[in-house]
Amino acid sequence: MYYSLVKKLFESVVYKYVAKQPKYTYETSQTFLHLVPQLAFPGIKVQGVEVDPLITYFDDFEINLDNVVSVNDPKDGEHVDFRVKQGRLNHKPFDYKVSVESDKETDVLIKVFISPKYDSYGREFDLDTKMFYAVEIDRFPANVNVGTTVIERNSLNSSVAVPDAPSFRYILNKVDAAIENKEDYFIDKVDVLFILPQFARYHGFPQRLLIPKGRKDGFPVEFAVVVLPFDQADKDDLWKYDMGSVTLLGPPANFKYPDSRPIDFPLDRPYRSAYDVFTPNTFVKTVSIFHKNLEEINTV
Repeated sequence: MYYSLVKKLFESVVYKYVAKQPKYTYETSQTFLHLVPQLAFPGIKVQGVEVDPLITYFDDFEINLDNVVSVNDPKDGEHVDFRVKQGRLNHKPFDYKVSVESDKETDVLIKVFISPKYDSYGREFDLDTKMFYAVEIDRFPANVNVGTTVIERNSLNSSVAVPDAPSFRYILNKVDAAIENKEDYFIDKVDVLFILPQFARYHGFPQRLLIPKGRKDGFPVEFAVVVLPFDQADKDDLWKYDMGSVTLLGPPANFKYPDSRPIDFPLDRPYRSAYDVFTPNTFVKTVSIFHKNLEEINTV
């Protein structure tokens, strides 16, 4: 019911507003009030994109409930170990490579989207529907050289997603060990064991839900990569090479958003025509997401 209401809201308000905005075009266009940013990136061409197999599965996750158990003496809490096991959707981390051909050395901003290709009846969505269903799964700056540059990225480095928050028991054990001088414990630092931030970013999409649940025979989606000029609003911006949670929430107070274009550019409004969509700096590839049992994952 909630999502039905949200969809109605978008259809009756948001989509109507967006439809009235100046349409994006291949080249920069001028309106009465402002310049509309262009979609093309002169001198830049995405030659291809390679994506590792996308595999989802349900894993057994233990939820620690120690801190909801009442005890008469705080010391008794040390002996409480109350856990609940739950199956949760997850996916195997994957790499993808973007081959970019450039006629100059320059900084670029790479945005990655996924969008469903077909509806529930197997009919391919039209272009506008794909755009509105598209979800940004990564955004990061990079540098390209003259000629061909291959940029490799891992899904664990997504600027959109954050790992699970550490459990109460995990933090308690780490703090106790630090008090006893057995090891150092640093808040919001990189955990060498897991190679992941210890909840260093408090906002973001859950890393395990970065891609949707696949199917046994494969769930086709479109994997779109857009390479844009890295137009910084503030040349001294803190996030030049670390987008953090800016992708979803924007910058903190008193800081400018690092990109001079709209936050969801270039999928935040309609295009003038199909010609304007498929620019050389955009590459769309159809990939399939497969769903497997945990046993199948462990035997690979």
